[in-house]
Amino acid sequence: MNFDDDKAGLLLNAIGMAVVDLIAAQVPITRDTLVERLEHNRKVTGNVIGKGANRDAAELVRKGQ
Repeated sequence: MNFDDDKAGLLLNAIGMAVVDLIAAQVPITRDTLVERLEHNRKVTGNVIGKGANRDAAELVRKGQ
């Protein structure tokens, strides 16, 4: 995947927020738990840009690219 700086920033923010959520909940950080949290965040996010960022970040983590 090739990202411009803005999209990379959105993905980094989504992944970072998911990691912080998992740490706060004292959940082990694994690929599966990270993808689950990103998908959860996508569902609860009210704006289209946030939904897309979480969806793309989950795909990136899932595929490991």
